[in-house]
Amino acid sequence: MTSNISRFLWYNCKKLSHEDCLKKNLHSSFHFVRKHSPFTLNCTARNNRRILCRNVLNVKEKDLSQACRMLTTRVSDVETKGRPVVRTRTKQPALAAAKAPKEKMQVCIAYTTAEEYDLEGLETDIRRLDIFRVMKMPQDAFDVVHVRHDPEPQSDGGQVDRRSTQGDIFFFRDGMVVFWNVEDQTMREVRQMLEQYERNPYNIALVEWENEQMNYSYTQNSTLLSNGDIQLSSSAAELDMILEKYTFSNAMALSVKLAIWEAWLDDYVDSIMYIPELLREGKRLKMSRPKVMQKIGELFALKYRINLGSDLLITPDFYWDREHLEGLYLKTCRFLNIPGRTTVVNEKLRHCQELAELMRTHLSERHSLRLEWMIIALIAIEVLFEIVRIFIRTFTEPDNTREQN
Repeated sequence: MTSNISRFLWYNCKKLSHEDCLKKNLHSSFHFVRKHSPFTLNCTARNNRRILCRNVLNVKEKDLSQACRMLTTRVSDVETKGRPVVRTRTKQPALAAAKAPKEKMQVCIAYTTAEEYDLEGLETDIRRLDIFRVMKMPQDAFDVVHVRHDPEPQSDGGQVDRRSTQGDIFFFRDGMVVFWNVEDQTMREVRQMLEQYERNPYNIALVEWENEQMNYSYTQNSTLLSNGDIQLSSSAAELDMILEKYTFSNAMALSVKLAIWEAWLDDYVDSIMYIPELLREGKRLKMSRPKVMQKIGELFALKYRINLGSDLLITPDFYWDREHLEGLYLKTCRFLNIPGRTTVVNEKLRHCQELAELMRTHLSERHSLRLEWMIIALIAIEVLFEIVRIFIRTFTEPDNTREQN
């Protein structure tokens, strides 16, 4: 991509022959990109082109080539950083960009595998397993099942040793699962067990791609979120620590669910992005009325899930009388950029809805036009029959008159 930008800038340098290409201030006149976003590269290229267009004078080909080679070298520096140029998603998965766990830090990771879980059946079967213990949750947290995983016998050392071996799993009714300090093999086994309780499971590749991962550790201070790392208070009571983990899990689960909806919306946009171009070129929209209604239905179903069927726009009732947990929940949501991503998604939904309404109006007008032509054709046929009838009567009546005479 950067090579194309370099050729683009070289072509404009050669074409416009700018005076600054001969001077020492060329380096300060141009803006050399230091960020790695393709959008930034394109904007920088357009800005440099405007700089070239300010004063057009004749220059020597040798000096011009030297200046443009310098420009090409500076732009190509971006290519050597080793970072991906293309970023197709609104939210990059946390696992791909996650920091390596620091010393004495453990990992918390969230997945969403289905539209919904059968929590009652899941809880019943988990109670039969020896390595899992179903922990008690408050009555107003009825849409989650908390499971304690203890693969190794507890030592006599105390609380710290237990926490280094124990893991926690939170199953949310909306199809999310969050693992705290659980080994990869155990996570795979749990997710495999979840398959029989899933309703409308998601694509496995999408599940693996869209996840959220955070590091956490224990501290003597109060629980907080600092620089993207969770610090849990080691002096907190057992129930308080469980609720704090549940709070962080709730925000992470909501983030991965939103990531799935973002991916769905991207697929939806890709499926209709050709329509404005067809309309601009005056071509016929080859889409039937049932197909248009299906697209409108998909759009409204996604809009319902995001705005009415989730907690993206409102804080859950669970935190209304728990101010400390509410603060942790809101801070985690802000760190995961859930409010901003929700705004972007709703803006995309609004534009998609406008396009869907445009498609529906276009098909309605086309249907009305077809009906009008059908009516015109029927009238024309009726007029034709009337002309034939008059023609026949006109030429047959004189013959009948002569026969009577």
